[in-house]
Amino acid sequence: SNQISRHTSHSMTATKQTARTASGPSPMSVTYRVPGWSALPRTPHPNLRVSKDGEELAPLKLNSKALLFGRKVPNEPRRGTVRLDHDSISREHAAIVHDFKGSVFVVDLGSRYGTMLDDKKLESRKYTPLSEGAVTPLFWT
Repeated sequence: SNQISRHTSHSMTATKQTARTASGPSPMSVTYRVPGWSALPRTPHPNLRVSKDGEELAPLKLNSKALLFGRKVPNEPRRGTVRLDHDSISREHAAIVHDFKGSVFVVDLGSRYGTMLDDKKLESRKYTPLSEGAVTPLFWT
């Protein structure tokens, strides 16, 4: 299974974006809006540890207010979006958001199969605190 666990601190920006191709905009536009209370991370170089099938992958650097995960978003982590190509992932599945106090939250965006956090299913559209070392498997293979 792919898992993302919090390591140090985290955040990114998932603002309204449209992926562009040489011929113009693609159908991959983001509708998720970062909440007004979101803020840049308070610690330098925050990141998320990522693993797949028990193997640790390169960490995701979190440089802005929120990080959006989905099947139909541009794969541009530096701009706040990460595409996960799997049938269990919704178009806009979940987001990780930083607030001005330095707290970090995860939110399920009404995904079809839900989002788990430490073996508990998150309530849809509710921002849930994400603590150091928390584990959220985003999809299973």
